[in-house]
Amino acid sequence: MTETNDAPIMSEQRMVINRVFDAPRSQVWKAWTDPQTLAGWWGPKGFDAVLDSIILEPRVGGVFKLKIFSAEYNMEVPIDVVYTEVVENERIAYTEPVPCHPDIPSVVGTVTFKTVEGDKTEVNFNVVMETYPHIKDLSQEGWLESFDKLDALFANS
Repeated sequence: MTETNDAPIMSEQRMVINRVFDAPRSQVWKAWTDPQTLAGWWGPKGFDAVLDSIILEPRVGGVFKLKIFSAEYNMEVPIDVVYTEVVENERIAYTEPVPCHPDIPSVVGTVTFKTVEGDKTEVNFNVVMETYPHIKDLSQEGWLESFDKLDALFANS
């Protein structure tokens, strides 16, 4: 008798999102590096960043910490990132340990900012994580929702 294991297997998953925002590069950069601005868009639909939890130290070795909260789900999610590269108005790279799973490699992310179409900004968001494919899909959905919130923030400013 042959045994089978149909459980999903963790593997390296890559998520790439390219988005053009109708805002100058310096303003988009500020949205990633200023606590007040970041609180206005960070987190998927139904989640809000907790402003007094945000710590941003955009320098190599600096931390990026915050909590997002959903009243609907009564759920708080901590984010704990370490910057590995920061080039003002151009690039952010980071690592993010996986909470409660020290055996899983950290998430590695890069965010690049490029001026396009006059005074718009293209953001390239690239993440590599060791996880299950469905978790990557949920993460991508959450990031797309966050970027929708960032679009709305620029539209209302």
